[in-house]
Amino acid sequence: MSSRKPRSAVVNGQSTRGSGSAGLPTLTVENFAQLQYVELPRADLVVLVGPQATGKSLVLELLKLAIDRNRIVRVLKQHGYKWERPQELAALYFGGGFEQSWTASTRLRYAGEKLTLRDIAKSRYPGEDTVFYIPAHRTLAIADGWPRRFTEYQVDTPYVARRFSEELLTALNQGLGKGKIFPHDRRLKDAFRKLIDEAVFHGATLKLEVSGMRKQFVLEYEETATLPFMAWTAGQREFTPLLLGLYHLLPPGGSPPKRTNVQWAIIEEPEMGLHPKAIVAVMAVVLDLLARGYKVALSTHSPTVLEVIWGMSQLKGVKDGPARLCKMMGLPGRDKSVLRTATEALKRTYSVVHLQHDQPGRVISKDISSLNPGAADQRELNWGGLIGFSATVNDMVANIHER
Repeated sequence: MSSRKPRSAVVNGQSTRGSGSAGLPTLTVENFAQLQYVELPRADLVVLVGPQATGKSLVLELLKLAIDRNRIVRVLKQHGYKWERPQELAALYFGGGFEQSWTASTRLRYAGEKLTLRDIAKSRYPGEDTVFYIPAHRTLAIADGWPRRFTEYQVDTPYVARRFSEELLTALNQGLGKGKIFPHDRRLKDAFRKLIDEAVFHGATLKLEVSGMRKQFVLEYEETATLPFMAWTAGQREFTPLLLGLYHLLPPGGSPPKRTNVQWAIIEEPEMGLHPKAIVAVMAVVLDLLARGYKVALSTHSPTVLEVIWGMSQLKGVKDGPARLCKMMGLPGRDKSVLRTATEALKRTYSVVHLQHDQPGRVISKDISSLNPGAADQRELNWGGLIGFSATVNDMVANIHER
């Protein structure tokens, strides 16, 4: 079966191809699981959209594998895992059932380098993680109110979920869990903390409480109640591991602006369980990640995420763009540190990639970065389907009173 290869895209007036780009290097995937041909253009912020089961998570996991393959092999072997055939490594990384997904026709290229599963399985061990991955199934990490170790998960749990849980456990054991977790006066700028509090915690304090011989997360409402993890709203349970992951990427005040080794942040579906106001708060922190020098890759089903991207693209190059961006995000534009974050974020490049089934079981990608409301292509016009239903509703009710 021949692959369809999309044209080179243009992002914010710059070609997404070329060695001169400082953004996310191009990843191309051919014939892996349901992915027929997918390409991630070079940009500082890459957003994946598309219907369920189009493989957005697989693409992001492949990006992690391509970049951190040496470290992944090392972590698996340190935890006692072994494999005789390369396909067994695929099952250990992606989860059970993926042994046959990497076939002789699979092609993976990262930054122009061809990577085979056999070569990855034989990777040497130097270096640390340069990608920090916050998975969609992040609530698994604190499902019982406390993160679990890597080997406490079933072997069919994806590597990125097991690794995320263990990294949270390490961070909490090394001091993150002492005292208040949120609000924390050395984590996040005050303006970002305010956005998060108003959207998610509503005056509650997130902390660890010792109950018998066990620590557990609680939300403490001053003079009213202390709620255990399972009594929280679904949004609060979804947001807490995301917040802990963001803390990992944002060193305490007085530290360097970013982790030295980590260059990329991958966040799957940051909107899960959240009200649009809370999604905007998360995206405000994403702006901070960009301003600090991280490259960011997201997957989403939220039109709010794309509204932020579209707004940023329109404000890019505008004289008072940073101040307008602050106002758009609900941030104080007169705060110099926040304005500096907005200024730096607007210097970055952005790309939106839509995944869709070209035919049953075969997914291809298309760059829809301009999010042009006048585009002839329905995928771009409807922002990968995220605003298509709204347009249909508008069409159906537009002329009701004229009939």
